[in-house]
Amino acid sequence: MITRKRLALASATVALGSGLVLGPAAAAFADAPQTRTSGSSTTLAFECHYKNGVGLYCGHTTRNDYADYGDSGKGVMEIQDLIKQTTDYGYLKVDGQFGKNTRSAVKWFQKNYMGDNTPDGIVGPKTWKALRAK
Repeated sequence: MITRKRLALASATVALGSGLVLGPAAAAFADAPQTRTSGSSTTLAFECHYKNGVGLYCGHTTRNDYADYGDSGKGVMEIQDLIKQTTDYGYLKVDGQFGKNTRSAVKWFQKNYMGDNTPDGIVGPKTWKALRAK
């Protein structure tokens, strides 16, 4: 009897580990944010993916609101994650604060991915379109 329980437990472990057992719980887990640990802090991490009617989406917001230096919130986090996860830009902290590092990253994106010779570091309709299409 103990052998059967061990065999059943081993089979269930393999099935779960390999993703063979799928259902509502697995689907819910797939959409749930994962965590990123960096030093002593843990933050939510989102995997960017395409979403119908939105384009590329990193899990923070589907809105495309104007964003500029000094702004903060989920829209800024979306911008930061889109640049961080879809380009070869160096380190960019996803903290929701549109400071000098985010402005530099947006200008870099505008110049390198949009062909803008005079990047302004402002995320308006054209920059959102390019970020979401990346």
